[in-house]
Amino acid sequence: MARADFYILNGNTAPSRFSCTVAGKACNQGNSVYIVAENQEEAARLDDLLWTYQDISFLPHALVDVATPGTPIIIGWPGIQAPQTDVLINLTGAIPDDIAGFKRIIEIIADESSRREQGRERYKFYRE
Repeated sequence: MARADFYILNGNTAPSRFSCTVAGKACNQGNSVYIVAENQEEAARLDDLLWTYQDISFLPHALVDVATPGTPIIIGWPGIQAPQTDVLINLTGAIPDDIAGFKRIIEIIADESSRREQGRERYKFYRE
């Protein structure tokens, strides 16, 4: 089973921005990353954010439906086949379908009562 890490964000930090930071760090350590957004529209917004996230650097990425082999950061959504990467960053409220094969799973949880409860359920699942 993969190592699962949880990040609970305060109200001032947007999960999408935090996922950019985490994805950048993972890539700098030589890992490939798959980010699961809540839906296809959120994935497109995250794609736009990764283009403008930092003024002085670029995080190479693509949406899952147009990604080529070797793309360091791939953005997807539930219901689409997850590519094989080293790190999975989950921005959804559920456990992704295809978690086998990832070395590390990063759960990013917004500081909202419903999201925290979903996070607790995912924590129990990974612990077992």
